[in-house]
Amino acid sequence: AGLGSVSSGGFIRLRSGESTCTSSGAIYLQTPNAGASGVSGFLELKSGSASCGSSGLVAITTGTAVGGAGGNVVVSVGTGNTGNGGDVSVTAGETTGASADGGDVTVTAGYGAGATASGGGDIILTAGRGNTATGGEIKLETGFGAATSSGNFVLHTANAGTSGISGSITLCSGSASCGASGAINICTGTATGG
Repeated sequence: AGLGSVSSGGFIRLRSGESTCTSSGAIYLQTPNAGASGVSGFLELKSGSASCGSSGLVAITTGTAVGGAGGNVVVSVGTGNTGNGGDVSVTAGETTGASADGGDVTVTAGYGAGATASGGGDIILTAGRGNTATGGEIKLETGFGAATSSGNFVLHTANAGTSGISGSITLCSGSASCGASGAINICTGTATGG
């Protein structure tokens, strides 16, 4: 796109074809497969740096649907046959500003806005299955405070609405077919000077 010396530079817009009676066209962004040696090319989606103000937003959003469900957003890693599987990493922004906090990571399930029997969506965290060894762990840990306290860990259900009861909290270990089931340990850390 074109350079802007006193105003914004030109923008690039990729848009598939419209259809008046069926589906609109798809857009595929893909690097070619690797040759006999080497790896396939990477695909990077990144906004530019800013010298005065915030850097640009990167938004991935599906469209609104009428007569059907909104489209899914899928982030997945391909299968490999050597070494560990690939990671999915989501990291909020760091700040060097005084009296400012690092960015938040917010995961919110969908709102069930129907008139009758319309519940909210679930948030499901499932660790990886181990075929011949132990399954993966789920670790939830608060942030380390280098000069002060570490972050709190708060686990609570929402208040009940105009009718009904608030949600319960269930903490249990799984069943075991050969040996003892898993323990549940609740403990506080060691204190020095307190």
